Amino acid sequence: MTHKIIMPALGMNQDTGVIVSWGKAPGEFVAVGDVIMDVETDKAIQEIEASQAGYLSRVQYQVGAEVPVGEVVAVLTDKPEDETQSASTIRAKGIGKTPQQAPPAESEARTPARQSPPNTNSAMEPEGKLLASPKAKRLAAEAGLDLNKLASARGMQPLHAADIAELRALESAPLPGGVAVAVKSTICARVEADALLEFRRVLERNSGNLDRASILAVFAASALRFCIDIDEKMSPLVVAVSAGSGKTFYSDPDLRGFSNLAPVELTEPPTLLVRDTRDSGIISIKLADDAPLAITVSDRPNAVEIEFSFDEPVLPGVDAIRVVSELVARITEPMRLLL
Repeated sequence: MTHKIIMPALGMNQDTGVIVSWGKAPGEFVAVGDVIMDVETDKAIQEIEASQAGYLSRVQYQVGAEVPVGEVVAVLTDKPEDETQSASTIRAKGIGKTPQQAPPAESEARTPARQSPPNTNSAMEPEGKLLASPKAKRLAAEAGLDLNKLASARGMQPLHAADIAELRALESAPLPGGVAVAVKSTICARVEADALLEFRRVLERNSGNLDRASILAVFAASALRFCIDIDEKMSPLVVAVSAGSGKTFYSDPDLRGFSNLAPVELTEPPTLLVRDTRDSGIISIKLADDAPLAITVSDRPNAVEIEFSFDEPVLPGVDAIRVVSELVARITEPMRLLL
């Protein structure tokens, strides 16, 4: 018993479809749900799954052929047929596109799990078009991943949802020379603001007027130094404070104390950024040029929200959790820093 595989209609006004790739080789078994082929219309590339099981036989069109809707492109059989005949009779015919590579020989037809479209030495089509299934595009967009990077690295298309895992590994792989790609992670916390407000009033009476961001810079530097060893690469601990449009820089602010806190000229990139979004309406922000460790503070009703973003190579996640916990403790009980 055979089951015909036809070129499906994937849109209301579709007359033809282009075979972008075959998911199985002639003679290979196809299970229900397996991807038989990828078809491109004028709107998208779509994976065509098998509704019946069987052996792929009598393949009629090569990759790149443009096939009318309803045309039989192959069949599924209960038993594998003569693969030599099936592979050698693949027709290059189509009504628009002509493939630029010869049909595979018998030995080649048994090997690949997925044939590549012609001219796959280039990651992109001549027109610069990325060939990827809609699901792959959606998953990549949701994860903030660049499919072009995988296409360039792999040198073949189309890309599918199953390739997203490979792209994630590629994004986090070391760069040439052993430099690791920075992976940004985020921890959020919410703290009651009453103690911080009262602490600021005490400072105004004793140390002059300090803005909230500068106070939090001292707290954050103190929490960071408490949790990790500040080695030579991180010493002195330079903290950038951003409140509004400008930035102020402090060197080891937690060691100087509030009464001796004074801005310094920036001589090296800061390790820690403390950004206060008070009165701006902004509740979350991440910029490409942020310091490796960045704390954003925003207002909530009777509370402040802390968002700590950090580069994993600079600060492991377990240490980052400790830093946030210590920062919360200092905001909750700030008076202990004066003792």
